[in-house]
Amino acid sequence: MEPLEIIGMHSQSVKSQEKEPERLEVWRPRHTQRTNITKSRLDEHVARITRGKKRTDVFSDQLSRQTKSQNMLLFKRAALTEDRDSDCKLFDEHREDCKNTLDEDRNALVITPDYVARLEADMKVRAAELHAVKDSNKRNPQEGGDAEVYERDEFMNDACRRHAQFQKELDDQEEVKNAAQEENMISEFDKLIDTETDILADEESKREEKK
Repeated sequence: MEPLEIIGMHSQSVKSQEKEPERLEVWRPRHTQRTNITKSRLDEHVARITRGKKRTDVFSDQLSRQTKSQNMLLFKRAALTEDRDSDCKLFDEHREDCKNTLDEDRNALVITPDYVARLEADMKVRAAELHAVKDSNKRNPQEGGDAEVYERDEFMNDACRRHAQFQKELDDQEEVKNAAQEENMISEFDKLIDTETDILADEESKREEKK
């Protein structure tokens, strides 16, 4: 290498070294700025990761509670459904019994007026016999004492039995009213079952919408 070339290279090196402080003054602020920006991004990353972990914990907790709540709701719903099915079965049996009883009572009610009419007619026919028995039980003046003797005739016993039977027929009419009231209560229960079924269907559809 020629001496002139060496001198030129040395001169350039000297000039480059002289400009080094100027380049450092330009480079350091930029480097510091880039470093600060990088640190800021790192801080933001850490903050985002922290928030993400918190959200994950919250979501996990919500999912756990929702699962427990859903399981509890399903358990309660199963229990209520079983109870409802039991009530429905029982009411179906009672409804059938009620219908049978109501039919029997209606049939009995139809024939009751005829029976009562025959009983009243029979009582009118035998009224004369009743008066005759009472007259026969009166003491005559020679016997003295009470005006009438205690009634022991079989006819009066039969009349008491007929009166008791007639009263029973009247009481049976009250049984007809009770049977009709039971039928109305069963109809009201059927409406409640329909309403409960609609509510359960709405609940199921809303749960599917949330999914």
